[in-house]
Amino acid sequence: MTTVALRNRTLGAATLALSLLFSACGDDPLSPEMEILEELSGVWTATSFLVAPVSDPTNSTDLIVLGGTLQMNVSTDGEIVTTVSDPGSTDQSVDVGTLTVLSATELQIQTSPTSPSVQYTFSLAGNRLELSGRAPIQLGTDPAVDSNITAVLVR
Repeated sequence: MTTVALRNRTLGAATLALSLLFSACGDDPLSPEMEILEELSGVWTATSFLVAPVSDPTNSTDLIVLGGTLQMNVSTDGEIVTTVSDPGSTDQSVDVGTLTVLSATELQIQTSPTSPSVQYTFSLAGNRLELSGRAPIQLGTDPAVDSNITAVLVR
C-alpha cells in the first residue's frame, strides 16, 4: 500500500509540474500599450482635419472640407503608412513611419525616419479616433507653420 500511495503522489506531483510548465509556455498577456496598439490597427480615414497656426489659434482651417485627404494604415507592430493630399491637389504623399502608444491617452507618430516625432493626445471609441497635437504643417509650397491639429478619423 505504501508503494502505491507513494507512486500516486509522485504521478500527481509530475502531472502538476507538467501542467504548470505548459501553462507558463502560453501566450504572454499584452502590455496595456500593445493592447491599445492592437485596437488602433486598421485603416483610418480623416473626416475632419483642423489646422490652426499657434500664432493665431482662432484662424482654423479644415483641410478635409477644402478637399484634402488623410488616411492612416496602422499595423499591430506599430508601422504606420500615411497618405495625404493637399486641398486642390491630385498629388498624394505617402510616408511610412512608426506609431508608439505612450499611455492610455497619448501616442507619438513619426511619419518617416527623417521627420520629427509628434506627440498627440487621443481618444478611441469603437471606430472613431480623435487626435490633438501640435506640429509644423506645410501646405503646398508655403513654409511650414507651427500649428495646433485636431483630427477625427473613422474606419
